[in-house]
Amino acid sequence: MLQARFEQPEDGEAGVAAMARPDAGAGHQRLQQGRIGMPGYRRQQIGRVAQFRHEGGQHLAGLAGPKSVRARYRLARRQVLGDRNMRAQQSVQIDRRAAHRPRDPGGGDPNAVIIKDISNGSLCAVTGAGARAFVSAVNPALGLRGPTAFPSDGGIASTGAFSICSVLAQQAAAIGPAFGGIQVLSPGVEVNLRGNTLPQAPNLKASVGAQYTMRFDNGMSLIPRFDLALTGEQFGNVFNGRVNRIEPFVQANAQIQLNGPDDRFFVRGFIQNIFDSDSVTGLYLTDASSGNFTNIFTLDPRRYGIGVGVTF
Repeated sequence: MLQARFEQPEDGEAGVAAMARPDAGAGHQRLQQGRIGMPGYRRQQIGRVAQFRHEGGQHLAGLAGPKSVRARYRLARRQVLGDRNMRAQQSVQIDRRAAHRPRDPGGGDPNAVIIKDISNGSLCAVTGAGARAFVSAVNPALGLRGPTAFPSDGGIASTGAFSICSVLAQQAAAIGPAFGGIQVLSPGVEVNLRGNTLPQAPNLKASVGAQYTMRFDNGMSLIPRFDLALTGEQFGNVFNGRVNRIEPFVQANAQIQLNGPDDRFFVRGFIQNIFDSDSVTGLYLTDASSGNFTNIFTLDPRRYGIGVGVTF
């Protein structure tokens, strides 16, 4: 039996469509379409691309030979790969998406008030032309002050205050129109990511290595090797900016290996991160409820060791 199969994963699920030509004498062509959690629309799409079946005991014209099976398989495969490429392209076009900026829930809006919720530690943003006056009117009943400005070198245009987001949301519905319309957004104002660099995507990666083999009369050999890797500038998350910048770094490794006659054994010594660099390689920003602190990842400290091996 001649068979051709292809798989189409979709959001963690996989669908399988198979085309098979039964043994000679079966007298028909058939499309077998299997299902492993395949969404209905995907089954329909694959069916439109690859479907050919025996109907009413008659063959569809031009679908009798293995060449036609292969042609239809190629057509279906091109469609599947095209869909994959389309999804991949959409996934990297972050400039068309919006997100909440954890370190600046106000989204750069000078009229917004960033609220630190004293009941659960979360953040929200009060927006609208009269946002400051609105928070100043509501907060005294909670025993809290009105909005204040952030430090001038903080890079945050909005003001901030302690309050309770749920109370502000209730009051926005009740008295918000008196302040020109008020919105309470949690966790904050969405910002456009257009033009931002993908996170953890260095603008440059380069590596170079050199080794030399020294052969001895007794059949043994000695091979020293040195490697140098450069990783360029990158950002720790999609919001980029100076605070998320990861500086370029270099890592150097070396090893030396002694091989026995006919490579029957070897002894190798190695050292990684020769200069014991602690360069930052990545970062992760935590949630507002834990204080928006940043976890950083660094190169492993300098390590060295030996290895031995025998072939037989």
